[in-house]
This record gives sequence, structure tokens and C-alpha cells, in this order.
Amino acid sequence: MPKKREIKKKIIENLKKEISKAKIIIFADYYNLSVKKMEELRKRLKEKGGKYVVVKKNLLRIVLKEIGLENINLEELKGGISLAFHDQDEILPAKILNQFSKEHKELKIQGGILEKRFIDSIEITELAKLPGREELIAKLIYLIKAPLSGFLRVLEGNLKSFIYLLKIIKKTT
Repeated sequence: MPKKREIKKKIIENLKKEISKAKIIIFADYYNLSVKKMEELRKRLKEKGGKYVVVKKNLLRIVLKEIGLENINLEELKGGISLAFHDQDEILPAKILNQFSKEHKELKIQGGILEKRFIDSIEITELAKLPGREELIAKLIYLIKAPLSGFLRVLEGNLKSFIYLLKIIKKTT
């Protein structure tokens, strides 16, 4: 077997493994993006646990077919295809790519795969506007804690009033 074919098989196997674990996959056109900027984007995603890879359409088509996503039409995608994905957070790659594409107009978000269906760039932009996982957890904890905190303040107010009343009685006697 030619060495080139072996390399392609390894790439396909690695992509299959990564994509099948991913919660979201975002397709972007990386043409006109310098290597330095691409490395910066890769670093931003890696810091947050995501990945960014460049892949040929033919190899991506094979990978998608093998993992059962052959209904995804890659013909709509223009230029060179790069993938950004994360295996734990659906929103994080959308936020990072959206922010990066605003800073560097060369990167164009073209769509993605979320819950085994194709989503367009508009939906990815809307995803990027959603609060992140940590922010949602913090808001949930606040909402759970707020009624209890209010109840404690009410009880504390009654106790303070009682102590104030005792001080007044002590002064008068």
C-alpha cells in the first residue's frame, strides 16, 4: 500500500474519533488567513479545550459518511475547510470563532454540525451570543440561593429589632 494512502487512512481515523466525540463542529473558510493568525486561533481554542484543524473536503466527506452524517452537504461550503470543535461545550467554539472572525475578516464561518444536523453561519452567530456554561451555572446557583438569602435577611431583621428593643428596655430601667 502506498505511503500516501496510509497517511490518509490515519487522518481519517483520527478525524472520525475526534468528530464523533464532538458536541459541535464548525466549518470555516480559512483562505487568506495567515499561518500566524491560524496558530493564534488554534491556541485560543486549545486553551479552552477545543481543537482546530484544516482538512480536505474529500477526506471530510469520507469521515462524515463513515460516522453516519452523509446527509451533510459539503458542496455549500466555499474555499478551504477548517474545523473547530469541542467535546464538552457546544457554545465555546462558536464564541471563539465568532470573536476571531470579527477581529480577522479573512476567516469566514460557513456553518456547522450540531446534534447531527447542519446549521448555518447565522445560527452559529446566535449560539455565540448565548451565555457560556460557567455563566449559566453561576446564574442558576444565584437563583437557587436568592430566596434563602432573602429569608435569612428577614429573620436577621427580626432579631435586630428584638435586640434593639431589649437595649431600650435596659436603658429605661
